[in-house]
Amino acid sequence: MDINDLKLAELEQCREDERSGQSQMIEVISAAGTILSVILGISIFRNQSFLNLNS
Repeated sequence: MDINDLKLAELEQCREDERSGQSQMIEVISAAGTILSVILGISIFRNQSFLNLNS
């Protein structure tokens, strides 16, 4: 392996790491959105149930 092959291998590894990092960020954002949606849904459902009991 000469120096150019080493540089290409390192560049490919960096690109793969960047794609992996971007994929992980998307997964974290999706999970956070799901959690917030569930919390919001539970909150709305509890408020609706509470309002119906007081009517």
